[in-house]
Amino acid sequence: ASGGAWGAGIGGGFGIGRNITINGGTVIASGGAWGAGIGGGHSYAGKNITISGGSVKAVGGNQGGNPIGGGINQSAVTPTLADKTTPVYLLEIANKNNLDIVINGTDYPDKHFDENKIYAYLPAGTAEKPNIVKIGGNTVGAYYYDSEWKTVTCAGGHTESEDDGNCIT
Repeated sequence: ASGGAWGAGIGGGFGIGRNITINGGTVIASGGAWGAGIGGGHSYAGKNITISGGSVKAVGGNQGGNPIGGGINQSAVTPTLADKTTPVYLLEIANKNNLDIVINGTDYPDKHFDENKIYAYLPAGTAEKPNIVKIGGNTVGAYYYDSEWKTVTCAGGHTESEDDGNCIT
């Protein structure tokens, strides 16, 4: 989805972009010159944006505008899950062999159009209960967000299992 001159790729034209929900699929949202990728158009806010699956790439307009949030001179926003209270954060996941990707037990696209990676929005999680990413059936990481993405690892570099806290060999 691409915004016109002042519009968001998904959301407001020359206005507020609100009550936007993306539940899955492979999405590219590019803002017009002053618009957000997902959210508000020129000088307008983006509000109530929900992303709960899929691979979502958001690009703000080339004259300003946030990837997700408001257009030029407005704030970026952190999208939430469908509960409207749990924030989600972007984790780019490389997948050069286009193997199946499963995150927290949910299937995700294996690539983002012609890119060999996906753009997954995941809840923050914690070191004790991280997001588990599997590629091709193998756990490649246990991730949580605390101002930046961190990977939970066990001795020997193996990742921590979501189920019992043991290391996966």
